[in-house]
Amino acid sequence: MKTNKNQLKEVSQILELEDNKVLIELYGQHDENLTKIENNFGIHISYRGNIIEFRGNEDACSSASKFISNVYKKLVNGKKLMRIYLMIFQNTLNS
Repeated sequence: MKTNKNQLKEVSQILELEDNKVLIELYGQHDENLTKIENNFGIHISYRGNIIEFRGNEDACSSASKFISNVYKKLVNGKKLMRIYLMIFQNTLNS
């Protein structure tokens, strides 16, 4: 079985979010939402305020960053947390 170079390449990506009001809902109580996203994408997420760092496989980090950006936009537009859990579940099914 061949190993793709992207599977071996560890990266760090930064995502900065503008609206701090939705971060508590985005991160979840005791960061439970971030933990679910970490587990789903197989990466490590750390944050300081509105700046999120993704570490791990390049493709997985990009996917997780896009996913969080999408969830963040939905929260800013007034969507509810239950929809986020459904998005995480659907993303797991599509992986």
